[in-house]
Amino acid sequence: MERMNISVLILEDDRELAECTADYLRSYGLKAKFATDVQEFEEARAKENFDILLLDIMLGGTSGLALCHKIRERSDIPIIFLTALGEEAGIVLGLEMGADDYLVKPFSCRELLARINRIMRRVRKDKAQVLPPELALNIPEPEGRFLFGDWVLDTKAHLLLDREGVAYNLSHSQYVILLFLLRHPHEVVERDTLLDLLESGGAGESSQHRLDAHISRLRGVLGDNDAEKTYIRTVRNVGYMFIADCMER
Repeated sequence: MERMNISVLILEDDRELAECTADYLRSYGLKAKFATDVQEFEEARAKENFDILLLDIMLGGTSGLALCHKIRERSDIPIIFLTALGEEAGIVLGLEMGADDYLVKPFSCRELLARINRIMRRVRKDKAQVLPPELALNIPEPEGRFLFGDWVLDTKAHLLLDREGVAYNLSHSQYVILLFLLRHPHEVVERDTLLDLLESGGAGESSQHRLDAHISRLRGVLGDNDAEKTYIRTVRNVGYMFIADCMER
């Protein structure tokens, strides 16, 4: 497995798990430190710069979600959540807050190492060559509107509008996904196609978990929750299909 010069800080209130994880990462040449509470974590970050953070999603007396939100207000450092079974809602929220990935306990340290390497390759590639989104995005921008169901996607203003003209905020990644699906209605779009689109489109992401979070967010905004208002259908083991009729003006 590829070795990279990476420094990792682990926040995990289970000391034995934190120590074992750090030891494993060190055995592959990573610089790994751990903290068992937020105070130790913040003290470690104040003393040293780290390349990536591993956060337990549930901590005694605080929440990894709240900490992630605080970190994202001032830093884009990669974050991987370490979660327990049954925390799906927290996982989706954490990814929407800006976490890069997650692993469910008990997890394979080898899988953790692979994900750290994958994220850091992407981060370092982005830092080496950063293109403006309008140049990096590999789809030409139309000048008009897409009409579907009760919604309008205004491609000039980058806004999603309902029938009353109320605008709904979409992140850049969510906008890119929706625009691509609207351009390919009633077609199966493979997950890898959307992942490549996000990675090449200035979003700087390729995690399947983050794609799932963006799709979940889009469905929530569109009210995509019953047979009469289904817009995005999951095609098992393949990808997604936009199944509503769409008109471009």
